[in-house]
Amino acid sequence: MKQTSALIRNTEKMALLAGVFQPLMILPQISTILVNKSANDVSLATWAGTLLLGLPILLYGIVHRLRPIIVTQIINATLQITVVIAIIIYQY
Repeated sequence: MKQTSALIRNTEKMALLAGVFQPLMILPQISTILVNKSANDVSLATWAGTLLLGLPILLYGIVHRLRPIIVTQIINATLQITVVIAIIIYQY
């Protein structure tokens, strides 16, 4: 029983860390597009698809009232929208 509790606590800690750091991984993409003023090597379809596929996860978090999922998915969506807008501005 103790082992299971420790496993659950450790898994929750890892998930929280991943939830915080995952959206931060988008920042270099945004920075590259904005600094170079170019999105030629960036796929609009990939970023738009990633944004759309994240919406069911956000909805899941809302339905189950899971604040960490809601917060991280809102951060993710905001940054992904930023990438999509930057691609549209600098690629088309």
